Amino acid sequence: MKKEIRVLLADDSPTMRRALTMFLSQDLRLEVIGTARDGEEVLQMARFLKPDVISMDVQMPRLDGLEATRRIMADCPCRIVVVSSHSEDAEMNLSFNAIQAGALELFGKPQAGAPVDLGAWGKKLSDLVARVAEMPLSLSGASAPSAPLSLGKLAAPIEVFALAASTGGPPVLAEILEKLPAGLPIPLLIAQHMTEGFTGGFRKWLGQVSKIPVEIAQEGQKLLPGRVYLAPDGCHLEVGGGLLKTPRSTGGFCPSGDRLFLSLAQTYGLKAGGAVLTGMGEDAGRGLLELRKVGGVTLAQDEASCVVYGMPKFARDLGAVQQSLVPAAIAGAIERLCRLGVDSLK
Repeated sequence: MKKEIRVLLADDSPTMRRALTMFLSQDLRLEVIGTARDGEEVLQMARFLKPDVISMDVQMPRLDGLEATRRIMADCPCRIVVVSSHSEDAEMNLSFNAIQAGALELFGKPQAGAPVDLGAWGKKLSDLVARVAEMPLSLSGASAPSAPLSLGKLAAPIEVFALAASTGGPPVLAEILEKLPAGLPIPLLIAQHMTEGFTGGFRKWLGQVSKIPVEIAQEGQKLLPGRVYLAPDGCHLEVGGGLLKTPRSTGGFCPSGDRLFLSLAQTYGLKAGGAVLTGMGEDAGRGLLELRKVGGVTLAQDEASCVVYGMPKFARDLGAVQQSLVPAAIAGAIERLCRLGVDSLK
């Protein structure tokens, strides 16, 4: 069987390079075409070899993975998966900044001293690399300004708003939170598909730009206005009776956008709003449709600004989306909806 996906590896650890090469080479879909010891090497090899996917470490000598990602996306764009530790704050921050610079996904290295099934770890990484290879290569996350939210006659103010995202989501969420004011009179809930181990770093990273406090939700916690809630590692995020619920995931997308939106529809009805952001797959669309059926406000990120237009497109094709907007306009819509209310969207 001919291997179709050409992969370039970058890591300063010889042991990690050997492990990555072994695990990825066992997958019949993947071919490891080169290994680099630092950011300078991976930059030069990317220009010459033109791989389909790069596995990128972030803490490397000469040129770190963040700067290497920036230069690769500027000079010879490629799909990049960041493979890094989630035990150090500095490395975690570099990892999310690399996502903002154009990398598509994060994947955690095995933690030293922690029990791990290396075979299962390698299989998950191989599957992720294969999925990333199917994603369209987005050269720009920008788009022309979209139309503003079309507000109608005042009905009821939105009391809660949720955002669901996957691939490309972290920088979009950062942009939305950066534009929202402190003291927002509603809680925001976020279902961002996240590799287990990275949620704590994601909270700190978003907190650097958000004027609204960002928290990791706790089971049974009361929702408070002016707070942003993330699902805990390996858990979903839902609401019920004015309280947060964080059931452990047993498989599939985690946290689930469908489950979050469905819980809003059941608990808040027309006083809830939601938006589906960039991401691959079909999560969140069905839940958003249920929210629309009960009169809630349902938005999606527009195609031109998405890294991957999978989740928003699926939601739109289902008839779940009332309006598609650029991220900045979604931020403006959230602020207006919770202060003014809405009864129609054109």
